[in-house]
Amino acid sequence: SGADDQGKKPDVAPDDKPNEWIGAPEGNYSDEGIDLPPGFTNDPTVMSGLAEVCGEMGLSQKSFATIVSRMTPVLAKAQDAEVQRFKEDNLKAAYGDKDLGGANWKSTMDTANAAYNKLTTPALREILERSGLNCHPDMIRLFHSLGKQLSDDAALRGRPSANRNPLAGFYDNSNMN
Repeated sequence: SGADDQGKKPDVAPDDKPNEWIGAPEGNYSDEGIDLPPGFTNDPTVMSGLAEVCGEMGLSQKSFATIVSRMTPVLAKAQDAEVQRFKEDNLKAAYGDKDLGGANWKSTMDTANAAYNKLTTPALREILERSGLNCHPDMIRLFHSLGKQLSDDAALRGRPSANRNPLAGFYDNSNMN
């Protein structure tokens, strides 16, 4: 961007302060000036790596904060897209499985979902769904198997005992009957 066609430097707007963007801080970069969407937190490993790169480039705290603020939502969107692809690939694999999918798919999913909803806590469901593991063929197979076991459990029905006193059976000839 240096000089224009006649060798003069272009005019810089009075409110544009180039020195705000360059010049690494003497200490470490901080979270000062970093605006993240609600629910986002800074990963220390990522922040450390980014701080190292920004330091090597001689970028200011303002540059560092701007990069983090703007890139966090972009990275989150990319991660969400990757999880969605993971889910779709796993559902296709599960549907293509000879035991789980095809004509068995609706029955498999009904049984697996019943067990999944009955045996998992909301916190566990959130973890499985956010990671996409709830769509993994082995996870579907696990909950399908658990669902079949739950539905196979028959209620045991007892008969009333002829003798009300538990010791009466030991002493047949006594008057405890």
